[in-house]
Amino acid sequence: MKTLNILFVEDEAGFNQTITRKLLDYDFKVTSVYTYKDAIKETKHLQEANKKNNVLITDFDLGEKTTGMDIIKETNNLFGKIILQTGTSESAIQYRYEDYEELVSKLGINYIFKADLSKKILGVLDEYLKSQK
Repeated sequence: MKTLNILFVEDEAGFNQTITRKLLDYDFKVTSVYTYKDAIKETKHLQEANKKNNVLITDFDLGEKTTGMDIIKETNNLFGKIILQTGTSESAIQYRYEDYEELVSKLGINYIFKADLSKKILGVLDEYLKSQK
C-alpha cells in the first residue's frame, strides 16, 4: 500500500490534534500545522515529482488574513489530492473566490463540511489510494 504524506492545516488546536491522531492511527505520515505561513514552510520539502503521494487537507477559515484557498492556490502543483474542510458554506467560498469552480474542476478538490470530516476523511483517502493503483 502506498504511503500518503498528508499536510493537515487547521487553526483550532483540539480539532487539529484529534484529526491528526486519527490519521496517524491509520499509518499515514502526517505533518500538522496551524497557519498559512507554517503550511507554506512545510511544502518546501515536497517535490512535484512525488505529488501523487502528497495530500493537502486544509481548513478554509484559518483565523487570519489568509485562508485554505490561499494555500491551495500557492501549492496546488505539489499535491495529488486536495481536501478543503470548513464550517463555511460552499456558496460563501464561491462568492469570495470567483475562480473556486475552476480550481475545483482543475484540481479535483473535495469539499467536506467540518462537522463531517472525522467520518468522511478515511473514505476519501481510501478512494484516492485505490485510484492510484
